Amino acid sequence: MFMTSKERVQAAFAHKQPDKVPVDFGGMSCSMINAVVLHDLRNYYGLEYRPPKINDMSTMTAYVEPDLEECLGCDVQQLYNYGDTYGHINTDWKEWTYHGITVLIP
Repeated sequence: MFMTSKERVQAAFAHKQPDKVPVDFGGMSCSMINAVVLHDLRNYYGLEYRPPKINDMSTMTAYVEPDLEECLGCDVQQLYNYGDTYGHINTDWKEWTYHGITVLIP
């Protein structure tokens, strides 16, 4: 039986057997992905270059964009948060260098 992403996640949360394990990269704070890893995954899958957009400066985690979510088979989509743990408001993005790659920080 084929399940939609929503059905798969709901089944897992209800402790029922989904058709496969739900995949989550960046959908929740505990499954965020580091900006360097995100950058490398975009290169690996041959996706258009975009600097990782930092979601949280304390962990240097980045938003997973829909094209990469599709490549990874993600079932969970992150809702963009207002700010990070340091109190930065996630607006007015500017370029910055982190571990040799360009990232966007608020």
